[in-house]
Amino acid sequence: TRTDLLFRPLILAVWKKRMSSKGRKKVTKGKRKRGQVARGGAKGYRAKSAEERELEALVFGDGMDLGTFGLEADDLLAEDAAHASVRSEEMSSSVNDKDEKKDHRKAGRIHQTSSSTATASSGDEDKRKDAGKALTSAKAKNRKNRKAAANRSAWKDEDDQKLVVDVSTSMRLKKLRERESESVLEGSEFERRLRAQHSKLQQADTDWAQLAEEDEDAAHSDDAAEEAAKRRRREAAGQSDSDEDDDEADLFASTGGLLRSRTLGDGGPLAKGVLNLVRCQDANHFGSSDTVVQSTQFHPDGQLLLTGSMDKCLRLFHIDGKENSRLCTVLYKDLPIRSANFTRDGKEVICSGRRSYFYVYNLLSGKSDRVMGIRGRTEKSFEKSFISPDNQFITFFGNDGTAILVSNRTKQCVGTLKMNGSLRSAAYSSDSRYLFTSGGDGEIYQWDMGSRKCIHRFEDEGCLSNTALALSPNGRYLASGARSGVVNIYDVNNLSGHRKPKPLHSVMNLTTSIGQVQFNHDSQMLAVSSAEEANAFKMIHIPSFTAFSNWPTANTPLHRVSTHDFSPHSGYLAIGNQRGKVLLYRLRHFNNA
Repeated sequence: TRTDLLFRPLILAVWKKRMSSKGRKKVTKGKRKRGQVARGGAKGYRAKSAEERELEALVFGDGMDLGTFGLEADDLLAEDAAHASVRSEEMSSSVNDKDEKKDHRKAGRIHQTSSSTATASSGDEDKRKDAGKALTSAKAKNRKNRKAAANRSAWKDEDDQKLVVDVSTSMRLKKLRERESESVLEGSEFERRLRAQHSKLQQADTDWAQLAEEDEDAAHSDDAAEEAAKRRRREAAGQSDSDEDDDEADLFASTGGLLRSRTLGDGGPLAKGVLNLVRCQDANHFGSSDTVVQSTQFHPDGQLLLTGSMDKCLRLFHIDGKENSRLCTVLYKDLPIRSANFTRDGKEVICSGRRSYFYVYNLLSGKSDRVMGIRGRTEKSFEKSFISPDNQFITFFGNDGTAILVSNRTKQCVGTLKMNGSLRSAAYSSDSRYLFTSGGDGEIYQWDMGSRKCIHRFEDEGCLSNTALALSPNGRYLASGARSGVVNIYDVNNLSGHRKPKPLHSVMNLTTSIGQVQFNHDSQMLAVSSAEEANAFKMIHIPSFTAFSNWPTANTPLHRVSTHDFSPHSGYLAIGNQRGKVLLYRLRHFNNA
């Protein structure tokens, strides 16, 4: 330390004086000197003279005795002597090396001696490496044996391997199927799926039940073994490394559970009969409306939810299923909002109502721009609007059965589609190639968006006036809601060439005018609602075309449903009602929001 360096000369002076007074002989250099110096501090001390005590008081202050520091002083001196000895030995060894090199040069044996020395050293190095590898492999083998012993079941029933379970009869067991064609499962596979189902339903952290992880060396060895096994499987299946990389990229693109394979949606095929869901805190708990919620929609990334209501407010919420905090509220003093939609790129919100203009709210800048009407049109109301899946068109419902196509980029009219009756509902195909419209004449029109022409027209069976349309994301089903409360579901592939096609199924669970129909993202569910009666909301299972029996019930506080929407991956279902609330439900079959 700094104190030792400062007082080292004084300590040396005291020690030399004491040594000379005692009459000790001068020690020689080398190891003898170091050993005697080191041993000298271990013995007791004689009585100090007055001069020594005065010097100690000067250096260490009053009340201090050098005897308490004697060992430290001797250690310092021994350390100095050791360093000096090491330096002398290095110097002597360097001199000896020079002498040896000279001798080897004279004898002409320098190259031979160096090569033999290198060979001997390399041989020793190889032996050390081999010994290290053997030790590492032995440790890894022992760790694997301990891990296998720890994972070994305390008791195993041999009859479980012979067990065969029929999963096609019981409603509780049908949810274990990964494909609808499965009927029986073996005992081990049945156990695995039960564990996976339990983990999915509980949605809890079960790390406490896992064994403690081994050290890093074991982890590296296990990873190497797994990688080798994967490589062998790829070679046997004829796959390349790029295919495996693509599979891993698809796997890690999702944060959902990894215990079940996803053949259709995030959670596989959806079983009919019972819907597994839980109610969360209301989506607009921190910003409910005093009037009817006319529009609610999830952002394309699933983290935002908008609500538009008759109180002239556009509200944005961050949806996490717990707090659902409000992000902002935008007030339009001259526009009671009847329709609000996110653009497909998620950058803007289109708000419209019974006015000859509409607003565009920019999510990035937080500013709103008013678009003063549509050039060439005389409509005084644009209360219904929706956006094409390719984000090119904003479609408004015009007068006399006209669908007005407005460019999403320029906000100007680029075309119109005219049908015979009044326009009440419309729906785009998932690829935006076709637009289906329906209205007061009970007929459904199919438009080609490339040529802007009607390519097919057919009658909706048993319908006098259509009120809602929806196309499934997989492009197979078309749902048409009528004023009578009937929802017809058609196969799109069987529509062409038929003037009066037969629906695959007619949903008759509701008896009042259908306000909205909507498929979820993987076309396994259809939501149907009516605002003319309390709790008039049904969830239809596709393709069995049956309603879920457990939800909603008579006690479910839906009230009069005015709007609803699925999140992008169907993890959440938002339902807005005429009381100004947006109820939020977590659909636990789907892993992602």
